[in-house]
Amino acid sequence: MNPSGTITVTAGTPPGTYLYPYTICQLAPNQLVCDTATATVVVQPTIDAVDDGPTNIPATGGTTPSVIVNDTLNGGTPAVIGTNVTLAPGVSPNAGLTMNPSGTITVAPGTAPGTYLYPYTICQLAPNQLVCDTATATVVQPTIDAVNDGPTNVPATGGTTPSVIGNDTINGGTPAVIGTNVTLAPGVSPNAGLTMNPSGTITVTAGTPPGTYAYPYTICQLAPNQLVCDTATATVVVGATIDAVDDGPTNVPATGGTTPSVIGNDTINGGTPAVIGTNVTLTPGVSPNAGLTMNPSGTITVAPGTAPGTYAYPYTICQLAPNQLVCDTATATVVVQPTIDAVNDGPTNVPATGGTTPSVIGNDTINGGTPAVIGTNVTLTPGVSPNAGLTMNPSGTITVAPGTAPGTYAYPYTICQLAPNQLVCDTATATVVVQPTIDAVNDGPTNVPATGGTTPSVIGNDTINGGTPAVIGTNVTLTPGVSPNAGLTMNPSGTITVAPGTAAGTYAYPYTICQVAPNQLVCDTAIATVIVDAAPQIEASKSSNPASGSAVVAGDTITYTVSLNVTNGPTTAATVLTDTLDADLTFAAVTNNPGGFTAGGAGQVRTFTLASGAASGTYVVEYTATVNATATGTVGNSVVPTGGGDPDPACTTCDHASGDATDRGDQGLQPCDGFLGTGRRHHHLHGEPECHQWPDHRGDGADRYAGCRPDLRCSDQQPGRLHGWWRRSGAHLHPGERRRERHLRRGIHRHGQRHGDRHGRQQRRSQRWR
Repeated sequence: MNPSGTITVTAGTPPGTYLYPYTICQLAPNQLVCDTATATVVVQPTIDAVDDGPTNIPATGGTTPSVIVNDTLNGGTPAVIGTNVTLAPGVSPNAGLTMNPSGTITVAPGTAPGTYLYPYTICQLAPNQLVCDTATATVVQPTIDAVNDGPTNVPATGGTTPSVIGNDTINGGTPAVIGTNVTLAPGVSPNAGLTMNPSGTITVTAGTPPGTYAYPYTICQLAPNQLVCDTATATVVVGATIDAVDDGPTNVPATGGTTPSVIGNDTINGGTPAVIGTNVTLTPGVSPNAGLTMNPSGTITVAPGTAPGTYAYPYTICQLAPNQLVCDTATATVVVQPTIDAVNDGPTNVPATGGTTPSVIGNDTINGGTPAVIGTNVTLTPGVSPNAGLTMNPSGTITVAPGTAPGTYAYPYTICQLAPNQLVCDTATATVVVQPTIDAVNDGPTNVPATGGTTPSVIGNDTINGGTPAVIGTNVTLTPGVSPNAGLTMNPSGTITVAPGTAAGTYAYPYTICQVAPNQLVCDTAIATVIVDAAPQIEASKSSNPASGSAVVAGDTITYTVSLNVTNGPTTAATVLTDTLDADLTFAAVTNNPGGFTAGGAGQVRTFTLASGAASGTYVVEYTATVNATATGTVGNSVVPTGGGDPDPACTTCDHASGDATDRGDQGLQPCDGFLGTGRRHHHLHGEPECHQWPDHRGDGADRYAGCRPDLRCSDQQPGRLHGWWRRSGAHLHPGERRRERHLRRGIHRHGQRHGDRHGRQQRRSQRWR
């Protein structure tokens, strides 16, 4: 009894009825709650009569072993006739066969050969005599039957036939088995290419000439029946064969190409290589694409640009006559693969001032020549930039930032076809050469006065490599060109010194700057334009209101207008107008100063200063003076301009004079006595009006005289005032008076005009009245 409660009955247990008690209890805490029962097991008697044979008995007769030797009862106990079983023979299949009480079967000599089935029954002894079983003993009188084989077709490519023994039998139908119940003896081979193997198969060697071959063989039963034999013939037909073997897939890029010959793996007659024109003919099938052509040699040419894809190209080969109908067809598979060709670019020169290269995609193609177009048939993936100054744009151009360090840069990129061929990619490198640059920029024009000076350095606006300031000795060298004038010298610093006295003019001074090694051949030339200014030219002029030569009276105001006309400006020094007024005039005020003069001085000497740097143009100042009450004769002033540069200003209208008299008309004038005393501009009136004449002191034949109006007595005149007028009728001048250029018109003294140069005052002093 097993833990599971099952009861196992061991084979061979004597038959009978068995009581098997057992107890069951609950689990803790009720393990004392138990109950006992009994299991009844009936072991029944069994018997097993097992079929016997086949047992071979020769035709001479004999006895088989007992049929009871393999029979059992009760699960394995050997059956023993008379001990635990009884034997009851069945009906004999042939009178020559007799089953004996021991269970052996005796075959009488001369019994016809054959296979005989002899039944029998065994039963257990009492009380189980009804427990019985029946079996059959097979007795074979030996026979053998070798049956002709074939014809079996074997191609000339070679092969092996099935075993010739497959349809042979012994003893009336038992399959013949070489080594088990028969032996095999091959006959003489009809051809060296045919060999019968120990297994009964016939191997045909590849290349055996086609034909029909008869191969004999003999089989015999094993001992003691080894003389029971039979002979048969196996017919083997070796046929003409051809084997066109499928080719490929063979990869050919869309750029085009040619496959190997499809005939390369084809054979005839069991292994002989097929050779077009020698033992086979080739007939191409219909091309699957116009871009694929099968050549007479069996190669397939793929034209460049053929659309990618997998193409099946059929063909047929046939043997030559007389076997021209022996043909075979195969297919060559050609895979036209999508291709992409990213071609290295450059080197492309870009100056360090910056710029953009052409697109790297310009020389790239797909599928054997189709131009690559970003976004249309390819994608572009830039690699890592070799320098932060280089950027590959989505268009495939590369932008070089200004100021990128000169050098040669390799910029990788990858292009891939679009889906579904996005894995078809190629990588190339664009080489960009950032070239050192230098930019010498023309300078000026720079104005330098004729007094000389030095310009700023010509290098100040020059650069290298796209914007880096050029620095002499640090990143550039300076080579002055030929000086356009001996007065101009370019210094090592790039400044140009102009010697004083250099002729005025515009000078172009060339120079060259080059980068320092290793780029010393990177140079540029520029021109510095220097203008040596002509010395400022200043002309002064003066006018008065009333005009020079007009009559004035005490208390009158004279307005003087002084103008400076500057050419070749700017002036290089302050220009000073020094105005010396006669004692008969009193300076009043500056009334208009649009020229920006600075007024100075005091008393009879006044100055008007125009600051240095005055540009070309006209500068005006107006001021007034009042005729004093004590004024006599003529009144005037003299302006002397100085400074402004070299030479001093010129003036031709700088002296002015006005007659100091009262206009009394020219009717009824009578000579006036007591006329003119000595002393400068001081006149005395003596007695009644009368006319005095003086000798011709000048020698010009003209008398000088004065006249007075009859109705006006001299005493009626203002003290110190001249009430008559001078007529220059002779050559007489009043002694002690300065010589004045005067003329008599309508009896009024006119003021003369002094010379307008800086010597006017000296002339004035030298010309006295006589």
